[in-house]
Amino acid sequence: MKPQSYGLKISTVIPTYFDNGALIDELKRALTSLEAQTFKPEEVILTDDSKVVDYEDEIRKVVALFTLNVKYIKNSSKSSIGGNSNNGLSIATGDILHVLHQDDYLISSQAYEEVTTLFNELKLDYLFSGWSIGEQKFTPKCQSFIPFGVNTIGQPSVLFLLKNNLIKFDPQLKMFVDTDLYSRLHFSELKGAVLDATLIEIGVGPLQASKSMNNLDLQEELRIIARKDYINPKLITIFMISPGNKKFKKNFLSALLRNNEIHKWQFLLVNLLITLDILTIFRAFKIFLYNFLKKRKELIKTHKY
Repeated sequence: MKPQSYGLKISTVIPTYFDNGALIDELKRALTSLEAQTFKPEEVILTDDSKVVDYEDEIRKVVALFTLNVKYIKNSSKSSIGGNSNNGLSIATGDILHVLHQDDYLISSQAYEEVTTLFNELKLDYLFSGWSIGEQKFTPKCQSFIPFGVNTIGQPSVLFLLKNNLIKFDPQLKMFVDTDLYSRLHFSELKGAVLDATLIEIGVGPLQASKSMNNLDLQEELRIIARKDYINPKLITIFMISPGNKKFKKNFLSALLRNNEIHKWQFLLVNLLITLDILTIFRAFKIFLYNFLKKRKELIKTHKY
């Protein structure tokens, strides 16, 4: 029985970057998972950003093994992580767009069928799916601290977007390219949903942005994030007084100082409070005091003179 498509078509964009032959096998794995779909993508767009080594011939040999409608694009100049994805998104013709990183793959043969059904029934603008790394399974969680780099959603491969209301990646970003896009979606008026089902297996390899950035790069990106429209004093305050996330708080505080949005004394004071975790101590004291007074009140009530 042919799966129901509801007239919606899916375009899969695979932003690729090759610096060694082993990554060709990962691309083959991703394409194999697409070939196995009960509802196949209308097109698969490969945007190749390789510059050190040319693997075009090897890529075309792998593509020839599949019946998928694959469009190979060799970027004329080197793009960023987000820019490479945007190149594919710009020419995609499907109604639903899926950016699948070359080291990730679909683990459910009915993934695209499920996604298409939800987009149709719920009239969605975007969707996050469950994902896994080996035996560990994760469900995306949308929350307000994502703008600060607290990624509770997952890699870009778990995101599906409606072309009509497409929001693209910020090409300036590398480490925060995913959380920035999630934030703009979260604070927009677009309709989104989370699918609990595990559809994507995330590959953990040397090409991950977090493994190729130094502290200066990180701070520069945070300076860009600090100027985003979705960042406001109220959100920053709530984040700073919330429990945990010390590393993220200190990094963002440094970015605010570099942007001249706070004074040096403010930076030193808040940094000290974060280091000493004064707010957590204060909350713990409040809980202790409340429980102490509650028990004392109960003792007074039960004591007979």
